[in-house]
Amino acid sequence: MNDWYEIINPSDQCYISAADPLAAKVSIMLLSRGAYALKDKDGETVLPMARFSGYKEWLESEGISNLQGYVDKHYGDMAKALRTVTYGSLAEVKKQQEEIAKIKDPIKREEFIAYHEDAKRTSMSQIVIAARLFAKQLDEHGQDEEAQS
Repeated sequence: MNDWYEIINPSDQCYISAADPLAAKVSIMLLSRGAYALKDKDGETVLPMARFSGYKEWLESEGISNLQGYVDKHYGDMAKALRTVTYGSLAEVKKQQEEIAKIKDPIKREEFIAYHEDAKRTSMSQIVIAARLFAKQLDEHGQDEEAQS
């Protein structure tokens, strides 16, 4: 079962889920360029904000000495986590994820996600859209890596 993490940001309440917590943390660190933090279900900060400094120290504390190497190895887990980024309370997010899982048609699934994103977003940040675009970039990175192998 995946854990959910609240994305602490200056606009809308949203969450990310991941089987690999470190993949979620690194994804949000890169997505936000250090501007967002993550809190776990107990309210503990598991990713501090590191907008202007501190990200290298945080990475090292997590055992990552080569960020590019980490991304090259974990792009799939990162992309999967980024696709779970959703606006709302944790209860709303879990309900939406259950609804998404029921939608088999990929076009209808994307339409549902887009509708929910637009209905729940109160700011111009568009964190969900940014997360999904980053996930797509990671998928493309993975295809490039596999082609070079």
